[in-house]
Amino acid sequence: MTAIATRVPSSLQPRPKAAPTSETTAPSNQGPFPTKAAESSSPPPITRRGISRGVTKADSDKATAAFVRRTLCAHYDDAAGKKDPSSAKPFDELLPPLTSSNEVDLQLYAFVAIIIREFVAPWYSKITSDHDFVDEVVQIIAHCTRALEQRLRSVDLEELLLDEIPLLLETHINTYRTSHQHVHLAPTASDPRTIYHTIHAHPALSPVPCPKLPETAIEQAENETTYRQVLVQNALDILLPPEDRDNTCLRTLVREIIAELILGNVVAGKLSEGWFLMESITKLAELLQRQMSSVHLQKGRNGSAITQSPGGSGRKPQDDRAVGLSVEHHERRQLSDLFWSVLHYAFLAFVAIRFFVGTIATALISRIHHIPTVGSTSPRSAGRPRAKPTQPMISLHVFPLISCALDLSHQKAWLLGTFSLLTTLLLTGPGRLGGLHGPLDRLLRTTLHLPPSPSASLLSSLLRDTRTTLFPHNTLPPPSIPAPRSLTAIKTRCATSLLALLPGWARALYFGTWDERGQTETVERLLDVLDDGYCNRHVVYAIVELVLVRVLPELGMEVEGEGESTKRA
Repeated sequence: MTAIATRVPSSLQPRPKAAPTSETTAPSNQGPFPTKAAESSSPPPITRRGISRGVTKADSDKATAAFVRRTLCAHYDDAAGKKDPSSAKPFDELLPPLTSSNEVDLQLYAFVAIIIREFVAPWYSKITSDHDFVDEVVQIIAHCTRALEQRLRSVDLEELLLDEIPLLLETHINTYRTSHQHVHLAPTASDPRTIYHTIHAHPALSPVPCPKLPETAIEQAENETTYRQVLVQNALDILLPPEDRDNTCLRTLVREIIAELILGNVVAGKLSEGWFLMESITKLAELLQRQMSSVHLQKGRNGSAITQSPGGSGRKPQDDRAVGLSVEHHERRQLSDLFWSVLHYAFLAFVAIRFFVGTIATALISRIHHIPTVGSTSPRSAGRPRAKPTQPMISLHVFPLISCALDLSHQKAWLLGTFSLLTTLLLTGPGRLGGLHGPLDRLLRTTLHLPPSPSASLLSSLLRDTRTTLFPHNTLPPPSIPAPRSLTAIKTRCATSLLALLPGWARALYFGTWDERGQTETVERLLDVLDDGYCNRHVVYAIVELVLVRVLPELGMEVEGEGESTKRA
C-alpha cells in the first residue's frame, strides 16, 4: 500500500509544532498490537503548560504518551531497537499530525489507540502481523481531522453555541414535558415516547420501540444503524481526497469505526443515557463547589489573620457564629420580605411608566411610519447575497433555555413575565439599549465573548476528561445499566450537588421554602427531562446533524437540492 502522508494538500498542513526533546525508548517485544500496559523507560514528553488538578498519574500526559507509543508505534520501536535503541524517534514524528496543537493531538491519539487496540487488533492480528493497514487508517483519520480543523475556523461559534444548540435543547425540554403530561387515564393514555416522536420525529428512531412488539425494536435499531452509516459516509465523501475515497476497504473500516464505535457506542450509547448525563453534571457541580470552597477558605484565612491582629477585638469566630445563628435567620427573613415588597412596587411603577411611554411613542411612530428613511434599503432589494445579520445578545436562545430548564413558567411565572417585559423594552423601547450594537449588547458580547476557535488547553482538558470518563484506565468498560435504586440515588446526588452551588437565601427565594427535602424533590422533577435515553437520542442526533451542516455546508446543500428535486417531480 502506498503511503498517504505525501498526498496531503499544503492548505491542510498544520502549523509547525514545538521541537520534541530527546528520548530513549526500550525496544518492545509485544508484537504490533500490545494489549497489556508495559511502561516504557522514557516516553516522549509533550509540550504543555501544566496538568490540571484532579488528573491522576495514570491519566497524565506522560502516561498517555507512553500508551499511544506502545499501541501505535510498537513496530517502529522494534525496528529501531534491533539496530540502535537510542535511535528511536519520538512518536509525534512517527505519526501524522491530527491538528495544529500537540496537546490536542495527544488526547486524540489516545482515543485512536483505544479504538485500534479494542476493536481492530483482535481480528486484524489473527490475519497478519503487518502494520501497514493500520497506518493507512491512521493516515485517513489524520486527513479528516486536519480538514475539520480548517473548516471549524470558519464556523460562527457564538451563534452555534449560544443560539442554535440552545434552541434544540429548549425544544427537547418542552417536547418531553408535553409528552409526559398525563391528560387521560391509563386505559386511554398514550405512550409518552410515541407522543414525543410524533412531535419531534426523527427517521433514525422510527418506529417507536414497543415492549409488546419486539420486531419494532429490531427495525428501529436497523434504521438507526443505517442512518449513522449514511451520515458518516456523506461526511467522508466530502473530507477525503478521491484516491482515498476509491479505496473501498479503508473507507468502509473508517466508516464503521466512526459510525458504530463513536456515534453508536459513545454518543448514542452513553451520552444519551440519563444516568450518564446526571453523573457528568454531578462531577461538574462538585468541581465547581470545590473551587468555590477553596476561594472561601482563602478568604476565611485572610479574615482570621485580621481577627488575630493586635488591634482586633480578640473575639473568637466560633463564638460569633454560635451567637449569630438566630439573628442571621431573622435578618434573612426580613431581607426576604423587604425584597418582595420592593419588587412589587417597582413592578407597578414600571407598568405605569411603560403604559404612558408606550402610548406616546406609538402615537409618534404612527405619524412617521410611512416616511422612507435614507439608507434603509434592505439587502434583498440590493440584489446581492448577504450573510445572516448578527442578532442582539439578549435575543439569543441561551436565555430562554435557562428559563425553560428552571421551569420558570410554573415555578415563578411572574418572574418570567418580568424578564420578557424587560427584554421587549430593551429591544424596542426608547434608545434600544439591548438592540444590536447597543450599550447592553456590547457589554454582553464583551462578557460572553467566544474566541474564533477553542483554546488548545481547554480542548485538551475536555478531551482528557471525556476519555477518562468513557474509557477508565484506557480500557473499554463492560456495558452496565444502573439498577432503579441506583438511578434514583444518582438523580438525588445530582440534585444535591446542584443545590450546593446556591446560597441558602437564593434557594429559599426561588423554591419558596427553607425545607431542603422539598428543594431536592423540585430539582429532581426538573431533571426528569434526562431520564429517557430514547428521547435524548432525538436531540443528540439533531445536535450532531447541526454541527456537521455548519462544519460541512455541502451536506446542507445536498439536502436542499434533493428537496427541490422532489418538489419538482
